[in-house]
Amino acid sequence: MSVDFAETVSERANWTVFAHATIDRMGRTYVDTIIREKWQPSESVDALIKFCNALRPTYLVIEEVNFTRGLKVAIEGKWQSNPSNYKPIIRWTKRPTNKEKEERIRLTLQQPYKTGSLRFVKDNIDNMAPKSWAALLQELREFPKSTSDDILDAISDIYDYRDWE
Repeated sequence: MSVDFAETVSERANWTVFAHATIDRMGRTYVDTIIREKWQPSESVDALIKFCNALRPTYLVIEEVNFTRGLKVAIEGKWQSNPSNYKPIIRWTKRPTNKEKEERIRLTLQQPYKTGSLRFVKDNIDNMAPKSWAALLQELREFPKSTSDDILDAISDIYDYRDWE
């Protein structure tokens, strides 16, 4: 599972995106959950805990930037205050500074998308958050010129940091 946190909730701000995927024995990746919302930071933390409890991901990828370093304390506090909350392995990542975001997404997702090893479970995504399916289609159609690439960014993190064993 990957989360791409938005720092603000203004009209022009990015979205907070949770993306969850499963991987089969052939290495195909099935994105089965996409949640895209504009939340206040405390709401994002609560949603993260809720989705970790529901989806029980093996690992969680979060980009380490100033904003998420601040959230880290709140997230860890939630897990520590209620031991029944499911806590996956956390992978705090630093994205490469030598690549533009567009290039990183394209290099990560283009080949698996074209070959069919990146698949989307429409019914599940639509049931969890109907607006997220439409947003995914828009991002795929308009990339790299879309007003938002938050879903693709979260999915590329799943690919970049998954175990390839």
